[in-house]
Amino acid sequence: MAFNLHHFCSYYSLRHVIDEATQTKPESWNAIKFCKAVKHKTIKGYLTVPAQKPFKIDETNVIAARQIFGQWMKHVLGDLFEFAYFIPVPSKDSWNTADFRSLQMVRDALPDGKKDRALPLLRFSEERERASQGGARGYHATKPFLKISGYIPGPAPLILIDDIVTSGGSLIASRNTLLEAGGIVPVAVVCGKTVDSQEFSFRHSIVSIPDNVFQID
Repeated sequence: MAFNLHHFCSYYSLRHVIDEATQTKPESWNAIKFCKAVKHKTIKGYLTVPAQKPFKIDETNVIAARQIFGQWMKHVLGDLFEFAYFIPVPSKDSWNTADFRSLQMVRDALPDGKKDRALPLLRFSEERERASQGGARGYHATKPFLKISGYIPGPAPLILIDDIVTSGGSLIASRNTLLEAGGIVPVAVVCGKTVDSQEFSFRHSIVSIPDNVFQID
């Protein structure tokens, strides 16, 4: 059984940007900067979010990136947004930090009145090296080190939220951990999905991830 995820924009791999720096489209750079602004709440320079009236984000209003992500999340989830709980795929600092990075990201994205529906149900059980620092990633590098933290608010749906997804291994590991604890996880929402083409930037897409993604390294 496949698992569907919505993603807000396509994250054109930095490896490809470096290889084709002189050819990278402005839309791709904006998408990369947007994903990083959502993930880290920081930005170098500025980006422009395409819309009927293009919106500029810089260091003075970088929180707007998370807020725009939240507005889009509400739009694509429809009625589900009103009664679901939002579960961040845990960031590496979740093992010993109350307000870990991905939890704060989700809270910032949700509107007032919904922020308490961001629940830290998933955490890492021990310190793990970040992928950006050479740490392992994927299903097998994640699943054994995830733990449930708190009570599953059944029978309400749990929406998994992540910043950037590549293979989907960590996402599926998070989903399976919640399912094993009795949670209902109908869908995931992510800011950016890594792609190998510059053809996409800010465009809502739905991707189906097979449950056997854990076979992918």
